[in-house]
Amino acid sequence: MRVKELLLGAAYYNEYMPYERIDEDLELMKKLGFNTIRIGESAWSTWEPKDGEFDFSKLTDVLEAADRHDMNVIVGTPTYAIPSWLARKYPDIMSINKDGQLLYGHRQYFDITNEHYRYHCNRIIRKMMQAVCDYECVIGYQVDNETRAADAAGPDVQALFVEKMRAEYPDIDDFNKEFGLDYWSNRIADWDDFPDVRGTINASIDAAYRRFLRYCIADFIAWQADIVREYAKEGQFVTHNFDFDWRDCSYGLQPLVNQVAAGRALDVAGADIYHPSQNELTGAEIALCSDIARSIKQENYLLLETQSQGRFNWLPYPGQLRMQGYAQLSGGANSIMYWNWHSIHNSAESFWKGILSHDLEPGYTYHELSGFTTELEGISRHLINLRKNNKAAILLDHVALTAFDEFKNDLKVDYNDLVKRIYDACYEMNLECDIIYKSAKLDKYSLVILPGLYSVNDMLVGKIRNYIENGGHIIATFKSFFADRELKIFADTAPHGMTDVFDIKYDMYTKPGSATVMFDDGQEFDINDHIELLELNGDSVPWARYSHPYWNRYAAVTHSKYGNGSATYIGCMCSKAAMSKTIRRVAMIAGIQLPRYQFPLIRRSGINDLDECVEYIFNYSMENNTIICEHGCKNLIGGEHYDMGEGITLHPWDVAILIDDEDE
Repeated sequence: MRVKELLLGAAYYNEYMPYERIDEDLELMKKLGFNTIRIGESAWSTWEPKDGEFDFSKLTDVLEAADRHDMNVIVGTPTYAIPSWLARKYPDIMSINKDGQLLYGHRQYFDITNEHYRYHCNRIIRKMMQAVCDYECVIGYQVDNETRAADAAGPDVQALFVEKMRAEYPDIDDFNKEFGLDYWSNRIADWDDFPDVRGTINASIDAAYRRFLRYCIADFIAWQADIVREYAKEGQFVTHNFDFDWRDCSYGLQPLVNQVAAGRALDVAGADIYHPSQNELTGAEIALCSDIARSIKQENYLLLETQSQGRFNWLPYPGQLRMQGYAQLSGGANSIMYWNWHSIHNSAESFWKGILSHDLEPGYTYHELSGFTTELEGISRHLINLRKNNKAAILLDHVALTAFDEFKNDLKVDYNDLVKRIYDACYEMNLECDIIYKSAKLDKYSLVILPGLYSVNDMLVGKIRNYIENGGHIIATFKSFFADRELKIFADTAPHGMTDVFDIKYDMYTKPGSATVMFDDGQEFDINDHIELLELNGDSVPWARYSHPYWNRYAAVTHSKYGNGSATYIGCMCSKAAMSKTIRRVAMIAGIQLPRYQFPLIRRSGINDLDECVEYIFNYSMENNTIICEHGCKNLIGGEHYDMGEGITLHPWDVAILIDDEDE
């Protein structure tokens, strides 16, 4: 979704405030340059304190104030945290998972397929929409919040799963065969005999159930979006705030949600991106998650949550808040929305601090942001609706992610760790990549990277083969082309359907032990967790072998020409440095020109609405660093002009935003 202005703001919860101060807060926001707030999604029990009794006064008070202060509002449906009376009235709403029935208290601990839950969701959404839809300040709606399925596995939701399996496999014998249910006497002769999925030892059934729960989330988001659109006015958008895998920060593909499927019901994708700070701020987590967010609908997205102060270890150094904001914009965000405006005085998120600390007075963070937003005033029109033109892509896949998790005791590798290692290698050499999925067209890219593409079908294999034959270049890692959609391992030589393309085969894999990777130029790198012992089919020479007394006869990294393109295979979980060396070598073969500089100097670029090429140059370090201009350019920040060959010095945690110099 394209925007006319950059949306700047924060989540604002009037219902959490210790005393009345709406006008004071909105005045402080306007002075800060904010133009948008998010409200409403966290307080169902305030809007409906008793069954059927509604009170939206605290919500409409904010909307009336927003109208007075010319502030945009995004209203969220309050369905991700239910009131206690609802759990008491319908105990079956609370999810039953492998550990039994969950207790009320935490958000998203209920079964989103439950008919009683859906009935009351439908009612509260309609009542809320009736209360808010006529306010001119409302520009859009967020349905639910970081939706989960709570690992629901009660009898009713399992019955829905069995019905879905019956529809996909009308012949029960086909189902038994595809899922390998003869193993340990798990075969079923009648769908009524389908066992409780919580006890299954069959990875295929468990993976199919996880896929089903992702489907339930997509269905739930679409169901809410349809209700909201019955009331939404022309020009108001519908979004959702997707989040990511979590490792003390946002970290890769979200395992629980198929965001592309869920995003089909939305006008624009939203994202919640949280990241390391202080010395750990590299921008890599921001970049990866923004690329995933952009991939949901293959266009710009709304950043609906990110930190200002945030958690205990996230307090940014001076200059980092500004840098983080520009990093989000460089990934294609059309908004920067902080979570949240005010620090909360009690409950679970008391130390996820907002722009204002607990004294609710403008302090360090407010004034840091003020410098950033003031700087944005004159240049934001150059930064919105950024279009990417990347020559490389990384293909992500939920089936592969699930497979790596199902067999984690054997593979010893986490899928998102593999993705992150590859992404970080690309990021640090300034190779910008789109995130794509199996359905994507490949021919727009010179290079496509396939991290652990465990699951394929013959159509996908054919598409990849054609891409390479027609001049494309791929890099695949270990455990690619290994199994079908249901995780059934192929019965032919690995990698399935691609042995002639890669010019390799293998049937042995193990832990690395003392093995390292030795490249053909003598460079040696460490290995973690997993190696495949690659045998060459023809006379080609590998790029790297294992340095090991027994495994040194096997290849570790291979490269083969095929048709007009090439195929590279990385047979082990090697270090980021080894990944980087391999990717850089293939990028050169693919004709992708990389900048002369690398991390801590990071380049992110795109084309804006003015058809200007916008280059962000970030210095993620505590030292001054200098780049040499490759063409005449102007820095949007400050307006300085630079000639080709002239140096631009970036101070610690600094950024330059360059466009072509019109005077050249």
